[in-house]
Amino acid sequence: MNNKNAGMPFPPENIDWSLEWARTYAKSSITARRSSRPAFWDKRAKRFSAMDNGAAGRVEAILEKIGIDAETTILDIGCGPGNLAIPLAKQAKSVTALDPSAGMLEQLRENAHRQGVTNIRCINKDWDTALQDGDIAPHDLLLSSYSLLMEDLGESLRTMHSLARKAVCLFWFAGRECFGYDHFWPTLFGEEFIAGPDHTYLVNLLNSLRIYPDVSIIPQQHVTRYADMEDAVQCWTEALYISSADQQQLVREALDEMLGIHEGKPEFRRDVRSAMIWWRKDSLPA
Repeated sequence: MNNKNAGMPFPPENIDWSLEWARTYAKSSITARRSSRPAFWDKRAKRFSAMDNGAAGRVEAILEKIGIDAETTILDIGCGPGNLAIPLAKQAKSVTALDPSAGMLEQLRENAHRQGVTNIRCINKDWDTALQDGDIAPHDLLLSSYSLLMEDLGESLRTMHSLARKAVCLFWFAGRECFGYDHFWPTLFGEEFIAGPDHTYLVNLLNSLRIYPDVSIIPQQHVTRYADMEDAVQCWTEALYISSADQQQLVREALDEMLGIHEGKPEFRRDVRSAMIWWRKDSLPA
């Protein structure tokens, strides 16, 4: 057999990047253990709100690279407790905050009230349901920060592009992000931790849609602080979906090695590379 393409890389234009994203996400270790995402985040809303997860740096990058003024309308998809929505609302005309977790939206409302922000409208639904129910209208900027949990990401990105009057901005992890779970996984579950898809999947998927975004890699440090070691153990056992005393002891032993101390209290720091992927609609080729 004479095949001129033998040994050549598989043509990237023949790859269904939406399918590859879904497959890789489904195989990831965290996805396999989180059967109910809204319920999981409901429990963690208050702690997540207090976490220093680099939100200030992402807000600064949006203001610098995309720009927002008093007439800008924003849709924040998977807004969480408002770490981006609230500071952006202070610069914009309005923000629509979409999240399937009622606990996250409750925390967002509390945070917004505390800061005197009144121009945020909350929708307690996931992206697919909100679209189906007709809750999503066009906005100047569509934003999603680590929240691309759609049934069909390719179709969702097409829809985001069509609904954005001016720009779309996505944040996702650059490189293999383990969230610290790799400290526990082999000992607890007898297998290597498998990370989800990184930002290169998104870039390739967008390119397949003839969208060629700008990409910036933003180094960040995420910090989670705990009241004491018992609080840390409780947090991680909930996140790992474990309950046995033996497993909790393994978590405690791992935490003794991985946690630092800040002002007398334990904390977990990790360096993260965040990919900012954005495009302006007026900059795309015809």
